[in-house]
Amino acid sequence: MSRSALIVDSDFFFAKFLGELLENRGYEVTQANDGKQGIAKLEEGEVDLIFVNIIMPRMDGKQLIDFIRKKYPEATFSIIGMLDAIIELRDMLKEIDADYYLQKKPMERMTDYLGEFLDLIETDPFCLPSDEILFDPEDVSRRQTTVDLLESWNFQQEITESAGMGIIVIEKDAKIVYANSLTLKILNKSLTEVLSQQITSIFPRSENRKTVNALKEVARNQELRKLAFTITINSEETQVIVSLLKVNHEIAGWVMVLEDIDKSEDSYYSA
Repeated sequence: MSRSALIVDSDFFFAKFLGELLENRGYEVTQANDGKQGIAKLEEGEVDLIFVNIIMPRMDGKQLIDFIRKKYPEATFSIIGMLDAIIELRDMLKEIDADYYLQKKPMERMTDYLGEFLDLIETDPFCLPSDEILFDPEDVSRRQTTVDLLESWNFQQEITESAGMGIIVIEKDAKIVYANSLTLKILNKSLTEVLSQQITSIFPRSENRKTVNALKEVARNQELRKLAFTITINSEETQVIVSLLKVNHEIAGWVMVLEDIDKSEDSYYSA
């Protein structure tokens, strides 16, 4: 019986290279270039191994792994977190619930490295403790570019969690790729009920028209910096502020901010 693997990595060339290595070992390989696609691929069928790049744009690897663990608590697949430099992430790995961690290496070295790793887990899938880190001694030196990237990534994560407001990032197809913890609290929903879902599916149906009109309006009238309106969620009035998200001067989606407000406060809506 053939084995299957899912690769979730925004690095096209590395994902293609890894896919070919796995196919040469007899795996049926499916690839996704971001976390949202990874979720969709998982829903299409069962897999034996999931390779996830930890640092990716939009939906990062940690958030994807959290989603998978909550969505499929009884699943028997192994999740392998992949990183460019593991040493810089040692402290953070305890918060990332992968079964194993692989360090990305130059492609000429990756073949033997991955082969040794697969030999281990195919022989005994429980041979390593969950916090085991696989890397070579010569790779433990800190690389400043990686350090800077991780510090920036961690800093942005802390900002969204400390903002005191729910923050949602929505892509152009109106699907959610990020939601902070306060968003989940306001909605009274779990991460699996929110991530990769259409934005209209997380609000009461009676509020969908307001939501859709607001998204359309800020996209149509880009002179608007933001658009605010109120909706009722779980019997509480919530202010919603929508702004356009641009990446490299191109529309990438929307950012939505949620904040509980007193029922006595005035609200406004423009469409």
